Amino acid sequence: MSGPQQPHRSVRRRVAVIGAGASGLPAARHLLARGLDVVVFERQALPGGVWNFDPRAPRDPPYPSEVALQADPPATVPLAALDAAAAIAADGFADRESDCSLEDPSFRRPREAQFDSCFKMGVPGESPPGAFDVESDRPPGACYESLRTNIPTPLMRLKDFDWPTGTPWYAPHVDVMRYLHAYASTFDLGRITRFRTAVVSVTKDHATDEWEVTARAVVSEDASCVKAKWTREIVLVVGNGFSAIDVLLAVAPVAHQVYHSVRPAETNSVSRAHLTARISKSVVQVPNVRAFHVRQAETAAEPAIQDAEIELEDGTRLSGVTRVILCTGYLYSHPFLAQLDDSFIAPASSIAGFDPSSDKPSQSQPLPPITCAGGDHLASLYRDIFYVPDPTLAFVGVSLIVATFSFYEFQAIAVARVWAGEADLPPRDEMLKEVEARFERASTEGGTIISADGKPSLRSAHVVGREGEIRQVAELVAFVNEGAERYGAPLVEGHGATYFDSRARAVEVFEQELKARTSEGSA
Repeated sequence: MSGPQQPHRSVRRRVAVIGAGASGLPAARHLLARGLDVVVFERQALPGGVWNFDPRAPRDPPYPSEVALQADPPATVPLAALDAAAAIAADGFADRESDCSLEDPSFRRPREAQFDSCFKMGVPGESPPGAFDVESDRPPGACYESLRTNIPTPLMRLKDFDWPTGTPWYAPHVDVMRYLHAYASTFDLGRITRFRTAVVSVTKDHATDEWEVTARAVVSEDASCVKAKWTREIVLVVGNGFSAIDVLLAVAPVAHQVYHSVRPAETNSVSRAHLTARISKSVVQVPNVRAFHVRQAETAAEPAIQDAEIELEDGTRLSGVTRVILCTGYLYSHPFLAQLDDSFIAPASSIAGFDPSSDKPSQSQPLPPITCAGGDHLASLYRDIFYVPDPTLAFVGVSLIVATFSFYEFQAIAVARVWAGEADLPPRDEMLKEVEARFERASTEGGTIISADGKPSLRSAHVVGREGEIRQVAELVAFVNEGAERYGAPLVEGHGATYFDSRARAVEVFEQELKARTSEGSA
C-alpha cells in the first residue's frame, strides 16, 4: 500500500504553445516571463485567432458533423517533427488566414502606431517541409462581419495592457483584433511564433518524457471575397445564443423571410427573452427542427436546400427555405490529439480507470481521453487546465461563460508558474477528485447547456458563470501566490478596482434593460 501522495511539481524548460489568439498570446508572454523557452505555432499569417475576420467563404464542412473530427479531421501523414518538453493547447475556435498585409516583419512599432488594421511578419527560422493547401486547412472561422464583444472591454483587459482611449464598451471585432495585434507587438511575441504553420499531431515519448510536435506549413493563396445577396432569401436560423441573435439582427432587415427555430427550454428563459426582444417582429419564431426531408432531385446533381422540407417538432413543415444558418454552438476539436479523443480510442480507457498513484504515464497504461462525446466536452482536466494523468499537457480557454481574455490570462499564469517550478499542483488523486466532482454536479444538477436529446450536457461542467468567475480567479491567484512565497517568485495581483467597478456597472445596465424588456412584454 502506498502512502499519501505528495504535491506534484512539474518543471518544464521548453514549451510549445498552439495558437496565437486571446489564450495563446498571454500564455506565451507569461511563459517567457518565467524564463521558459517558448515556440508558438499559428496557422494564420498573423496573431489574433478567431478575432481576425476573413471575408472569404470557407469550404463547407460535412453535415451533419455529430463528431468534431468529422469536420476537422486529423492529418494522416506528419511531415516534420519538433521536440518540446511540454505542449499547451491555447483552446479557441477554428482559426483562418487573413488577407490583410501591412509590411512589418520586425513586429515592433511605436505604441502610437500599434493599432494599424493588420500586418504580416516573417516566420522565424525555417518553415517545416511539406504544406497544407490553405483551403483544406482553413475551416470555418467564428468571426463574422457584424461581430461585437458581448462582454464589456474593461472586463477583457489583459494585464499591463490597456485598451486604447475611446474603445467602445462593446467593441467591434476590428478593435479587438487591433488590441491583440498590439499586445503581441508590445511583448515581442512575433519573434517566437511560427506563422502559417499548422500543428498536425502532438504525441508523448514516455521514454524521454518529451512531447513531439509535428507541424506543416500552410501555403498562402489569393481568394476572392464572397458576399451573398439576401433580398430574395428565405432563411432559417437555428439556435438562440449570442451568435444567433447577431445573425438575426443582420439578416432580418434584408431577407425576404426569416424563421427562427428555438427549443422550448430556451423560449422560456428570461435571459434569452432579453436577447430576442431586440429582433425584428418580422422574424417568425418556430419550434425546434425534427428532421430534414430531401425530395428526390430531378437531375443527378445533389439536391439543394430548397429541395428539402423541414419538419418541426409540432409537425408543421417549412418548404422553399433557401438558406439554413446553424447557430447551435461549437464542438471542442483537437485533431492533433486524436489519440486522446474518445471518437478514436476505446471507451474502456476512461479517467475512472486511471491509477493516480503512478508517478508518470507509461506506454502500458492507456491514457484516458480528453475530448469526449464527439467534442461536446473535455474530461480529465484539473480546473479545466491541467491534464490529470500528465500535467505537462495543459489547456487555456476551455471554461465557458467568463470574461474571456482576463480569465484565460489567469489560467495562463498558473500554467507558467507550475511549469517554471514556482507552484505545485496537488497530488493526482486530489486533482482527479476535483474533475469527478465537477462532472458529477453537471450530470445531477443540470446546467445552462442542453444537448440535442433535451438533457443537460456535460459541457455544463465547463460553465463558470458570473459568480463562479470571481471565486475561481481568487482561487487561482491564491494558488499562484502560495507557490510564489514558497519559491521566491513575484506575487500576482487579482482583479482590481477597475474590473469590479466595470462589472458592477455591466450588471446594473443588464438588469435595467431586462426589466424594461419584461415590462414591454407584459404591456
